[in-house]
Amino acid sequence: LGSSRWKLTLVILAISPLLALTGFVMNKLVADMSSKELEAYAKAGSIAEEVFSSIRTVVSFGGQLKECERYNAHLKDARDVGVKKGFTNGMSVGLVYVVMFGAYALGFWYGAKLVREESDNYTIGNVLIVFFSVLIGAFSIGNIAPPLQSHAAARGAAYIVFQIIELDPEIDSSSPDGAKPDRVIGNIQFRNVKFR
Repeated sequence: LGSSRWKLTLVILAISPLLALTGFVMNKLVADMSSKELEAYAKAGSIAEEVFSSIRTVVSFGGQLKECERYNAHLKDARDVGVKKGFTNGMSVGLVYVVMFGAYALGFWYGAKLVREESDNYTIGNVLIVFFSVLIGAFSIGNIAPPLQSHAAARGAAYIVFQIIELDPEIDSSSPDGAKPDRVIGNIQFRNVKFR
């Protein structure tokens, strides 16, 4: 196409950093929302695990309704975070499309201006070739966004896992410190105990 098409290429590429910035912000927001959503589901899951592991005790004390209410409360929190995540994701994708179609509008406007003012260097065909060559290249680079979104969601999930791995327990069972009695001296008494 020659070196005379640099003006249109430069104008179209000028909007690329804005597109990259919106993609970065979208990934950051989705990662944060994913970690909050997974944390809420983890709380609900821990309640379910706790109840199922001691189901006899729960049933014997008639606590099924209470445990269902606890579980449902955490599921409602997870649902609310999921709704916010969907809203954030929708707004982010919408913003990316606004920037993308803004690039279309800018490119066609400036291309038409160049065709009018510099008709010896620019024809409608040349404008379309430059415009779509640059945009297809930019969109190909932009196609990394869906895998980056999955990567961001995985990072949000991994954050919780790494928090659990790095958690320092209050009681260190492998510590050699502390008193180690050879035998226990004393009596255990139960007072005012009532069974139902």
